[in-house]
Amino acid sequence: MKSRGFDWTLFLSTIALCGLGLAMIYSVFHPLEGSYQGDADYSFLERQALWVALGMLALLAGYVVPFRVYESLTHVFYVVCLILLVVVLVIPSRSDTQRWLMIGPVGIQPSEFTKIAVLFVWARVLSGHRRDPNRLRNITIILVLFAVPFLLVLRQPDLGTALVFVGLLLPMLYWRGFKGLHILFILSPAMSAVLIIYGENVAQNPWPFGVFIVMIMVIAYMRRHFLVESVSLVAANLGVGLVLPV
Repeated sequence: MKSRGFDWTLFLSTIALCGLGLAMIYSVFHPLEGSYQGDADYSFLERQALWVALGMLALLAGYVVPFRVYESLTHVFYVVCLILLVVVLVIPSRSDTQRWLMIGPVGIQPSEFTKIAVLFVWARVLSGHRRDPNRLRNITIILVLFAVPFLLVLRQPDLGTALVFVGLLLPMLYWRGFKGLHILFILSPAMSAVLIIYGENVAQNPWPFGVFIVMIMVIAYMRRHFLVESVSLVAANLGVGLVLPV
């Protein structure tokens, strides 16, 4: 395997994090000397070590596959992940959450694979518009590609994973050269959705969403010389506020 182009910093950081995780599991399940606890239980450590080893093999296998293969399968991977997210919501659940698909003794969480799928599809779309990524058409495409998996994961409900999508999209758009107002146009509806759910289920009042909408209107007014973008920003957030509760 050629080492040229290999990101050693990222690889060694991954190794360090895996090692730290294994050390934490060992410290939790290994009794202190002279304590009243029973024998050490290394089953969790062994299982985690096995997954770390399998993950490293998958990492190396993914590295040797030509990038063009991933590029050609981007949309297929994305669609398959969306289908799995829908299947998770349809099948009967044994608890209040619907996040896992059981295939025999093995359980998979489609939202974890969707994190990779959205990165691939965003990169594919943004790389196809190198000259002017800030066109409204490109922004709309990115917003749709983001909103569909975000809302499906939010419906499970899995707020933590849904917010990961927001965290993945923000640096990608910034790196690609999107304007600040356009980034806000894409991410603020997601924030509106989170605040609506928080207001209904936790705070039991609409104030969090209401305050956020006022902030959005102030920003739109300050940027009113970009009329289309400002109106679209307010409309997108109000639309989420009207549609999501239904």
